[in-house]
Amino acid sequence: SGSSATCRWVTVLFLLALAGVYHLGLKEGKNDVKNGRGPEDVDKREPWHNEIMGPKGGGGDDTKGRDETPAHTPAPVQAPPPKPADPTPPPTSKGSFTLEHLKAVREESKKVMTMLEEYYSSKEQTVNMLMQPWVDAWDFDAPDDETEKRDRADKLVDTMARALVTDDQTSFLVGGIGSSVMAGHDNCHYDSYESQMERLWSPVWKAAGMEFEFQNAGEGGGCGDSFQNQHFCVKQNVSPNVDIVHYEWTYFEHSQAAAEHENLIRWIQMLPKQPPLNIFNVGTLDQSDGELAKHYAKYGFNTFYMKTGFTNGGHDYESEKKREENAFDRFSWGYVGDGYHDSTRYGALEDDEARKTSLGVVMRNWHPGPMGF
Repeated sequence: SGSSATCRWVTVLFLLALAGVYHLGLKEGKNDVKNGRGPEDVDKREPWHNEIMGPKGGGGDDTKGRDETPAHTPAPVQAPPPKPADPTPPPTSKGSFTLEHLKAVREESKKVMTMLEEYYSSKEQTVNMLMQPWVDAWDFDAPDDETEKRDRADKLVDTMARALVTDDQTSFLVGGIGSSVMAGHDNCHYDSYESQMERLWSPVWKAAGMEFEFQNAGEGGGCGDSFQNQHFCVKQNVSPNVDIVHYEWTYFEHSQAAAEHENLIRWIQMLPKQPPLNIFNVGTLDQSDGELAKHYAKYGFNTFYMKTGFTNGGHDYESEKKREENAFDRFSWGYVGDGYHDSTRYGALEDDEARKTSLGVVMRNWHPGPMGF
């Protein structure tokens, strides 16, 4: 896959969410340990109805209003010995997502994570460039008092876990709506961020016995729709069964679209899976979605800023633009190289020099190139 900024922001989320599926199971196991219970204790637990009605099944004190001294006490009757309970029969079937699938998914996820950390030089650098450039930075280990961060992470983990363990779900769907940036205009279809994501993520989901699919409903800004109305037709543009929704209308919003973003967040709650919404902004971090990130954290909402992802890596883009001689701007149209690499990951394997150079373009014009994606 390419070194796409957009691919970056979803990659780490997916990886950590997959890891979260494992940690959810680990947490449940820890709860049993804390309660002093193990698998062998299941049959020793008090029946649930005894906790409500009492061990004798009484519905309360039924001696009120009666003489408590019986006129005649019958001789006790010897009850027959209790019949041994039949052993619990083994399960006749199991879910399609097995322990073997889980192990395979984790192995593929580790491969992607290792590749990213090598590509960005270190784990810390990877976090800076992938996890931090959001209106509210992702943190899957946030303390309990950081409610928004924990709620947002939990929603993503839940989304991934449900997809993995639902037997009749055979693919994980991401649906993208927005303008020509979402559509990938001025790039080969192969180099759009949707295609890059599919190539990167398909092995992970294939390990789970599933497919990964990105449905692209991006369109040119002159097609008649806009950020003010397209979101109302999200289930007509992409499948109503999407697991996650992506959105981008950067150049038309001018950071003045919080109301439309909120409408979209609420609108997609009517979809069957109530997918999280992630917004892709081509620019630099601002707080136009800051309040929404707080109020809708439990729905998984967040906004990623592409240029901030680049600057968080530490490269000094401003000094390059202010040079007295040979000044240049890496975000100008057609410039090759983002300050860290001169081509995408898959571009580095190209033998055709023209193709390799083309894959190193950060911004084609106002549309991101393969390096921007």
